[in-house]
Amino acid sequence: AEIANYLGGRPVYLPRGEALKRALRDRRIWRDAGHIEPDKLADREGVCVQQIYKIIGEMRNLERKRRQGALFTD
Repeated sequence: AEIANYLGGRPVYLPRGEALKRALRDRRIWRDAGHIEPDKLADREGVCVQQIYKIIGEMRNLERKRRQGALFTD
């Protein structure tokens, strides 16, 4: 009932398996990006530093879209 009240009948995608693990990893990286150096994040998460920067960029774009929405629509 709690989830139904919160989502209000909207379609929702819930990842599972490896997709869920990646999504959670990416959120951890985004959360800690301003506080922990990229090389330490890479060591902690088991990815290369370039991947850390890529994840941060993707998460930044998602956050921007969430906050701003579509500025221009077709």
